[in-house]
Amino acid sequence: MGMSNYAGSSDENYGRDWLFQWAFSGATATIVSGAVSERCFLGGYVLVSICLIGFIYPVVVHWTWATGGWVSALGFTDFAGSGIVHMTGGFSGLFGAIFLGPRIGRFDPETDKDEFRPHNVGLMVLGTFILWFGW
Repeated sequence: MGMSNYAGSSDENYGRDWLFQWAFSGATATIVSGAVSERCFLGGYVLVSICLIGFIYPVVVHWTWATGGWVSALGFTDFAGSGIVHMTGGFSGLFGAIFLGPRIGRFDPETDKDEFRPHNVGLMVLGTFILWFGW
């Protein structure tokens, strides 16, 4: 189990499917980066990303996309990786944030009372438009 038919790919489509999975595994790791930003060192994040991309993500993909995967056998259908990528990245980010704890020094209760100031409204709007255009 898990030794053949990687992510549902056949031999003639292996290169194409590898690039597809490579891009999605990278997206999974970036979801984790948002959850643990300002909480860990770069080296720790790189190590977690290697473990996530090399070991965790391929197993979850095989469960859901391969012909013999147990989640696939239950009738689960994933549209373009949205479920796999966001579930794997989201749960990994959640566990990372729980493990690392709150951001130290990010919010000062004395000076920030009930106020949260955005950093740069123009860049936030630009980022929203870039995501919107990409979708």
